[in-house]
Amino acid sequence: MNILYQRILLLTKYISYLATTRDRAVAARQAHNLEVGGATPPPATK
Repeated sequence: MNILYQRILLLTKYISYLATTRDRAVAARQAHNLEVGGATPPPATK
Protein backbone atom coordinates (compact mmCIF):
# COMPACT_ATOMS: atom_id res chain seq x y z
CA MET A 1 0.00 0.00 0.00
CA ASN A 2 1.23 3.47 -0.76
CA ILE A 3 2.54 5.39 2.28
CA LEU A 4 0.60 8.52 1.25
CA TYR A 5 -2.63 6.52 1.09
CA GLN A 6 -1.95 5.08 4.57
CA ARG A 7 -1.38 8.54 6.03
CA ILE A 8 -4.54 9.94 4.43
CA LEU A 9 -6.55 7.00 5.78
CA LEU A 10 -5.12 7.48 9.27
CA LEU A 11 -5.82 11.21 9.19
CA THR A 12 -9.41 10.59 8.06
CA LYS A 13 -9.98 8.15 10.94
CA TYR A 14 -8.49 10.62 13.42
CA ILE A 15 -10.70 13.48 12.21
CA SER A 16 -13.76 11.22 12.44
CA TYR A 17 -12.78 10.28 16.01
CA LEU A 18 -12.41 13.93 16.99
CA ALA A 19 -15.80 14.83 15.50
CA THR A 20 -17.49 11.96 17.34
CA THR A 21 -15.85 12.91 20.62
CA ARG A 22 -16.90 16.55 20.21
CA ASP A 23 -20.50 15.55 19.40
CA ARG A 24 -20.68 13.37 22.50
CA ALA A 25 -19.33 16.18 24.68
CA VAL A 26 -21.93 18.59 23.30
CA ALA A 27 -24.74 16.08 23.93
CA ALA A 28 -23.55 15.46 27.49
CA ARG A 29 -23.30 19.19 28.17
CA GLN A 30 -26.83 19.76 26.83
CA ALA A 31 -28.20 16.92 28.96
CA HIS A 32 -26.49 18.38 32.03
CA ASN A 33 -27.69 21.96 31.44
CA LEU A 34 -31.41 21.42 31.01
CA GLU A 35 -33.46 24.60 31.06
CA VAL A 36 -36.10 24.87 33.77
CA GLY A 37 -39.53 26.07 32.66
CA GLY A 38 -40.35 28.11 35.76
CA ALA A 39 -39.36 28.84 39.33
CA THR A 40 -41.50 25.96 40.68
CA PRO A 41 -41.54 22.63 38.87
CA PRO A 42 -44.89 21.11 37.93
CA PRO A 43 -46.30 18.43 40.26
CA ALA A 44 -45.11 14.88 39.66
CA THR A 45 -48.65 13.46 39.73
CA LYS A 46 -52.06 14.86 38.81
